[in-house]
Amino acid sequence: MKKKILTVVIADDHEIFLKGLKQTLEEMEGFQVLAVAGNGIELVAQCRLHQPDIVFTDIKMPGLNGPAATRQIMELLPQTIVLALSMYEDDHTIIDILTAGARGFIKKGARSAEIAAAVKQLSSDDRYYCGSGSVALHSLIKKYSYKRLPVNALLCTKREREVIQLLCEGFSTNEIAEKLFITPTTVSGHRSSLLKKTGSKNTPGILLYAFQNGLYEDPGKED
Repeated sequence: MKKKILTVVIADDHEIFLKGLKQTLEEMEGFQVLAVAGNGIELVAQCRLHQPDIVFTDIKMPGLNGPAATRQIMELLPQTIVLALSMYEDDHTIIDILTAGARGFIKKGARSAEIAAAVKQLSSDDRYYCGSGSVALHSLIKKYSYKRLPVNALLCTKREREVIQLLCEGFSTNEIAEKLFITPTTVSGHRSSLLKKTGSKNTPGILLYAFQNGLYEDPGKED
């Protein structure tokens, strides 16, 4: 069976990096780069034109930054996977782009093997946080103060609380399924329910809600 070719649009305001990532993707099997953009405005325009499967976007860009561009892309193309490119230089913008709809982030300069692993995980309706990124993400969420989301935590079922706990600990859909002895499809169903109950657009939004409303129990915290 022929492997599906994933169409890609890339955005970054550093031309050398942009060309380098484009070349890396073009040398990898299964990717077709349709367009590149030097800022968020161009990115949204190229996405509207090409309707790509995947978008790789820088977080900081002139004109329209990564989070703002991602929000517009999600409104236009909700099925498109957005993967943020980060150097960790600005913590709160990572949170911004994830809550805007990005499905994960990867460090600039990542090798082709990690890019492939990220895309594979994202294509299975999961999330990807580079390397120890899941730990970094949870630290960022706890570090910054966010407004509480307008849903009572008591609406969550026992199983949903278990799913939230494992999401907060950085486990993937398949790993959660194994730990709870349920199927990945069931885990996805619980996550969909949690999205509605917490008023979130994505998993980072659920994590924000969990940390803000005391649903996450830190296993390393002493009583």
